[in-house]
Amino acid sequence: MGEIVFGNPLVVIGPEYCAPHHLQISIHKKLYLLAGHGYEVKDAANDTILFKVENIPTFFNSSKVVVFDPAGNSILTLRRKAFAWRTRWEVYRGESKEEKDMIFSATTSSVFQISTNLDVFLAGNTSEQMCDYKMKTSFTQWTWDIYVGASSSTLIAQMQEKVSMWSILLGEDNFMVTLQPNVDQAFIVALIVILQEIVRAPARRIRYRSRPGSSSAKVFFIFLFLYFIFVFFNPRKHCETDLSYFISSNNVVDSSWVPGACPPT
Repeated sequence: MGEIVFGNPLVVIGPEYCAPHHLQISIHKKLYLLAGHGYEVKDAANDTILFKVENIPTFFNSSKVVVFDPAGNSILTLRRKAFAWRTRWEVYRGESKEEKDMIFSATTSSVFQISTNLDVFLAGNTSEQMCDYKMKTSFTQWTWDIYVGASSSTLIAQMQEKVSMWSILLGEDNFMVTLQPNVDQAFIVALIVILQEIVRAPARRIRYRSRPGSSSAKVFFIFLFLYFIFVFFNPRKHCETDLSYFISSNNVVDSSWVPGACPPT
């Protein structure tokens, strides 16, 4: 990606999230044992944590995702609007849900689309006739490009999914994001998380429900693994019901036998 240096920081969330130099960040999606998932965002150059993201399930066909800074302070709350004709997410400061605290919204470009594209509208763009930013995905949905405006001529960030056999097995996605200088990192991370929440939603991606790395599948495989460990490495497995050691030559059971007892070694 060629470098485009903006004269002033491209601020959406805050100027503190704009670096004056070319930046690469890594995003690691984590699946939790029982349910839910989160994201860990790091500076690829020095492996320091920039943001932590947690998905918080809610009721009534909605969803809530909170972005935290490294100290654990909530920066943004991403909320999926329930019962919208086109999938729509709204982003608020902190953990607010007040209209005055809304920063921007992201909506799928059309109801039916092969690859998921997003139109992004800043809060001041109330007419939403033309988007302020646009996010485009490839056919495979392994690469994403983020542009300024609807014309898609000024590229500000690009993301590529790092696909491996291990990541497919565990379902723990990994992404590498390249940002132009003076681009708001928190804004880009919020867009990427929104897109992931859309394309990985079980209701929209049936195939994702059955992929080996889904939460239910992970729990099943973990219990299956523990069961085999118990069966094959349990030292009592051959002797819990074996009475032969305790039966004397006249077929009388030795009084020292108790259920589950093993012969002495």
